Amino acid sequence: MLFRSGQTPVVLSKSILNSASQMPSSDTISPGEIVTIYGTNLAKVAVQAPNGVPNTQLGGVRIRLGGQSAAMFYVSANQVNAVAPFNLPLGQTLQLIVERDGYPSVPLPLTVVPGRPGIFAVSQTGTGQGAIVGPSGAVSDPQNPAHRGDVISIYCTGLGPIDQTVSITSPAPSEEPFARATERVGVIIGNGSAEVLYAGLAPGFYGLYQINARVPANAPLGDSVPVQVSVDNFVSNGVTLAVH
Repeated sequence: MLFRSGQTPVVLSKSILNSASQMPSSDTISPGEIVTIYGTNLAKVAVQAPNGVPNTQLGGVRIRLGGQSAAMFYVSANQVNAVAPFNLPLGQTLQLIVERDGYPSVPLPLTVVPGRPGIFAVSQTGTGQGAIVGPSGAVSDPQNPAHRGDVISIYCTGLGPIDQTVSITSPAPSEEPFARATERVGVIIGNGSAEVLYAGLAPGFYGLYQINARVPANAPLGDSVPVQVSVDNFVSNGVTLAVH
């Protein structure tokens, strides 16, 4: 059967999935980053990965990054949600190609950087209440605020390389040795630096990063205290948490 002109996949741009969907498209990508790829004719029908397990083939779609395959959570005609391999070569420019039923898109060049952090937000807009959990296991919002000295968990993407080999189609280790980020990770709460106790893959999850940090003793109080994450010189979107 002929693949008619106009049906070939076309990649338009990419962005960090949910956490930074309001940010402009970028020509960079980091190892392990969860991204959304926008385009046309990317897939025939919308398909979600069964049980949330990303797959390198989904609905007749494959994604190539250099000589490697990215794994996908979701595909549709105009959008693909995927996670980049953890061992992408830093500093190199790779061609991102979406293949639909074996037919490739025009390549989108992406330069691999050490980190491109993005904090997930409850609203999935990249702003407002962050996907930040306090000691009780609840989101640290005004109904379940964190307190000074508490250890919180920040769920994010784009922290870059990890210190062990983990397949993008396998869950992160759920016991030691955990998969820790190798780049320098920082957390700002209010205007002060927070102590980072852990930064790496979220145990048992696919392609998700987690940072455990202590709320500073002098952190401002309120329902919308600003939070940002950095990897080396790359800074995330800003979200908030409640500190009472």
